Amino acid sequence: MTSRHISNVAVNQAIRMHQQSGHTARQNMMRQQMMQRQLLLQVAQQVAATPATLEEYQELADVVQEVRDQRLEPLQVAARIEDGPFNWLIQLLPDNKDQAYQFISMLVTIVAAVIAILTSQRTPEPKQAITPEQVEHIIEKVIEHQDQQPEPPTATAPECDKP
Repeated sequence: MTSRHISNVAVNQAIRMHQQSGHTARQNMMRQQMMQRQLLLQVAQQVAATPATLEEYQELADVVQEVRDQRLEPLQVAARIEDGPFNWLIQLLPDNKDQAYQFISMLVTIVAAVIAILTSQRTPEPKQAITPEQVEHIIEKVIEHQDQQPEPPTATAPECDKP
């Protein structure tokens, strides 16, 4: 074999590996998006199904908004909601700080949508219910909100030819 032939084989193998890694990355991204949407569906349904007053929803909204805006520790959410009707959310908080902030951001949007729906109903019931159609509307709002958010920066390999 000539060195040129070996070089061509190496280049072709590198191209195949690069294409395969790109395919794997796309599959992983799609899998992650599906998992995020499943979590979104679960959280939206549970938040909407939680028997709570409008004031309790507003308290939750205030807590998660404050945590998100001030970049407080996600555990502070747990401490502030552990005695209320939304204490089940504590179990869903991710351990990873970045993932926790994504979850909290999603939660802010869900709770805001629930509050908007409850406020528009103007029913005298102390603990109001959300219909499955309204949950679907909430999910659509959160997905729209997520799609409008900028992509987080991804790590790239350093360029070798820069001094």
